[in-house]
Amino acid sequence: MNLIKLSFSTLALSTLLFASNYKIDSNTSKAEFSIKYLKNEEIKGNFKTVKGDFNFDEKKYILNSLNGEVEVDSLTTSKNDLATYILSEKIFNEKKYPKIKFVATKIEQDRIFGDLTIRNVTKNVEFDLENSGEFFGKIYLKISGKIKRSYFDLTWDELLDTGSSSVDNDIFIEIDIEAKKEEKLNFTKVIEKSKK
Repeated sequence: MNLIKLSFSTLALSTLLFASNYKIDSNTSKAEFSIKYLKNEEIKGNFKTVKGDFNFDEKKYILNSLNGEVEVDSLTTSKNDLATYILSEKIFNEKKYPKIKFVATKIEQDRIFGDLTIRNVTKNVEFDLENSGEFFGKIYLKISGKIKRSYFDLTWDELLDTGSSSVDNDIFIEIDIEAKKEEKLNFTKVIEKSKK
């Protein structure tokens, strides 16, 4: 019985030794999106404040978990007059829903699945994942793909003379993440606990 406990303790300790927690650097990370307007015009936006953390296995160079969020009021757009409109009650309603959140539910080598919450509506989505690994104590990740705005009740609209929507339903997303390793855990308590 003691041998089984020791084996589990050793396994847990080895996992901690090779996996570290990283905090997303909100100063250097960004979340961008683009959407087609009037069929041929592209509107671009950028959320400057990206926060969160993740767990990264430094031995296997794989991502184990990820929790992130953006502050909606950090939005800037390619057309300055649009930012106020997008933040208004008609679209993001940033006063009532100040954050967009993402929690990973499954991570593969080049794909990441997770619960994305916009305007208090949560949908499980799938994105491409580019893991550049560690470089001078930092981890660089890129998450990209598209979502349907209608899935999140972003259903503002105006119709063209033809009867079709002036705004496309697809929103293209690209998130660049730079993260710093958090302070190392103190393993003394873990080792003492495993001896009991």
